Amino acid sequence: MRPSKADLIETLARAAGYGVYRQCWVVLGDTVVLSRFYLKRQGEEPYSEQ
Repeated sequence: MRPSKADLIETLARAAGYGVYRQCWVVLGDTVVLSRFYLKRQGEEPYSEQ
């Protein structure tokens, strides 16, 4: 039984959607981690404007 074109498209769409969803979470996580790290560094060593 060969998969129909509709099944194939649905599978691809699902895979793509999952990939995008995961990528969003990864980017979101990285952003949070980086901003925390940045704020922590800002607090530890205030940059002198000289």
